[in-house]
Amino acid sequence: MIHRGGMYREILSMRHEDIRHVVRNVRRFDWVNTGQVVLMGHSEGGIIAATYVSNSKDDYVDMRIIEGWTCRSQGPYGWFEYHGLKSKKDTPVLALVSKLDPWFQKEWSKGDCGKFLKNNKSKSYVFDSDYIKRSHQPLNFKEVQNITNKFMKNNLK
Repeated sequence: MIHRGGMYREILSMRHEDIRHVVRNVRRFDWVNTGQVVLMGHSEGGIIAATYVSNSKDDYVDMRIIEGWTCRSQGPYGWFEYHGLKSKKDTPVLALVSKLDPWFQKEWSKGDCGKFLKNNKSKSYVFDSDYIKRSHQPLNFKEVQNITNKFMKNNLK
């Protein structure tokens, strides 16, 4: 199977602004625990969860969960502005990726978010078990759901 896809580069900038608008406004609802705002994204959304930059006290997030993204965008085809992790130093980050995710087998995108983590609360998992290692959606598996639930329970106020 050949995996081909593409994105309009500017869509990621638009999605950053969408997230900024949501985060600023969600805290206004009285039913929101303002110390538990989690930014979670999968694939293209994982790029946003990894690279969203908080500009003020009104648009920060308390935790990030990145699924199906390696935090790597470098080399001749990379988009350097989306390389790495742009969370604050103390923000817990959970990164989930399958070892043989078919979308990330090129040298410029292969790997995981581990080397970009900024604190010891953060974790990066690379799934290598037979039933997960080729999946682009590791959260479809109970094992990964349990890891995610435990991470959230341990790191949210």
